[in-house]
Amino acid sequence: MIKDAIRRILGDKRKLDKENQEMQEKLNGGRANEGDSNKEYFEAERRMVLDLEHDLQHMREMQEVEMELLKEEEKKCKDVLDLKITAEQAMELLEEDADAMRKRRDQNKKALIS
Repeated sequence: MIKDAIRRILGDKRKLDKENQEMQEKLNGGRANEGDSNKEYFEAERRMVLDLEHDLQHMREMQEVEMELLKEEEKKCKDVLDLKITAEQAMELLEEDADAMRKRRDQNKKALIS
């Protein structure tokens, strides 16, 4: 994700550098001033680095937020799983009790009939 953003930004930077150089050549009548273009290049590179640092910081902050949300979701899932296990165990006990009651009822019914 970060690499794609960096590649996209570098591609945009190259396009802007090319456009700036073409404009500078048009302004200077086809001959660009080497010192000015170097200054512009370094200034553009500095701005790009600042933008990349800003984007990276933003991505880190978003990652921290996402991690907190993920921790909360994991806790909720664990709580729901615990409730499910408890309910299944209670249901199993109730079924065992119901089976025992059915057997006792059938035995009492047979005893009454005989």
